[in-house]
Amino acid sequence: MDNNLRDKILETSIELFNKKGYAYVTLRDISDALNISPGNLTYYFKKKHDLMIGVMAMQYEEYKNLNFSADVSIEGLNQQFLILNAFRKKYFFYFSSFTEFPKLYPEIAKMQIEVVNDFYTLFINT
Repeated sequence: MDNNLRDKILETSIELFNKKGYAYVTLRDISDALNISPGNLTYYFKKKHDLMIGVMAMQYEEYKNLNFSADVSIEGLNQQFLILNAFRKKYFFYFSSFTEFPKLYPEIAKMQIEVVNDFYTLFINT
């Protein structure tokens, strides 16, 4: 399996979701944008559901690597806000439908709960 193509599919999907809205992007749109066949795309992601879970897994891994801290200076806090804002912009389609995705994808609801628990733990322990 070509992880490079898989990553390109995920990145292109995010770009298209941000541009057109998640509901308005089809697998065909993504394969056309990448100039690959729909069959090549479905080799990696059988359905749009699978693609969305892949995007959210990638987003969650990126989130975990942001390494937020409650014990920072004002400048450090400002840097964390800037990083968080860039993250929000990258995944705008998700944050603009934050309450809708967990209804469609139970896996996303679980990720959201883990993020809330992470922030709770971060700030309760300081």
